[in-house]
Amino acid sequence: MWGVEKLVGYARRLESAQLSRFGRFGLGLYRCRFLRPILRALVEGLEGGSRLSPTWRAIAQQYYSVRIGAYTYGPGLRPGDFPPGTTVGRYCSIAHGLIVVRVNHPTTFASLHPFFMRL
Repeated sequence: MWGVEKLVGYARRLESAQLSRFGRFGLGLYRCRFLRPILRALVEGLEGGSRLSPTWRAIAQQYYSVRIGAYTYGPGLRPGDFPPGTTVGRYCSIAHGLIVVRVNHPTTFASLHPFFMRL
């Protein structure tokens, strides 16, 4: 079971985008393709899953050109699910089998419903 102190520590590190020693080491090793599945499993296990892992966000940005906001989670965060240059906001839940449509949406409304979009 996770203690409150441990969760607060993960949250602080995620907010500051600060990598642990393992995170910096894993980020460098990630260039070796055959190690990637092992490193992904280690990062998820050691840093509290994809929701709390600053290392996974750094890997996604450096190797896949995808920016993932803090506390975003879901099975759709696998490598290659997003086209390069994609930015995913904070607190998003990403479903398995997602399809990315490259259209900007307005950020001045409380709703992201397509009714408010101008194509």
